[in-house]
Amino acid sequence: MATRDELNERALLAASLHRQKMTRAQIASHLGINERQVSRLLTRASRYYRDLVRNFDQELFLGESLIILLEMEREALKNLEAVDAGDLIAVEWLEAALDIRREITELMQIIVSGRTKSEKSEVPTDVKKSRRDRSRSKLRKLDKGKDRNLHCIRPEAPDADAPESK
Repeated sequence: MATRDELNERALLAASLHRQKMTRAQIASHLGINERQVSRLLTRASRYYRDLVRNFDQELFLGESLIILLEMEREALKNLEAVDAGDLIAVEWLEAALDIRREITELMQIIVSGRTKSEKSEVPTDVKKSRRDRSRSKLRKLDKGKDRNLHCIRPEAPDADAPESK
């Protein structure tokens, strides 16, 4: 028998697949279960979402968001230090770190003032969420690109063994 956490994970996966426009039959096939179990999982996911909203703790959410942003900033700065200052990717890592710092500053202002994001400004929630998502996607993109050879084109130093031409 699966634990409650395993069932919740499976329910969230089923709900995610359902949001991606998969039918119950397709979800059942994907998860290797029958359609009745899929229905139960989707019901469980709905209850889970309701409980999340009902038990929402704004202070906990803000604290967790702050920690996540600080970790993202630390990762961006660590990756910035790891690349050569002349690399084009260094500029991207710096921009990502600055974007994240702006998000941290905004979040700290919310925490200090004790106001919610909706009280702070009239910027729609989806716009504010998209800013955070842009920072995350920029980090993911940069993380994927850091292994690529994205160095600036620099003139190579002449070989010491090569004869100089005049």
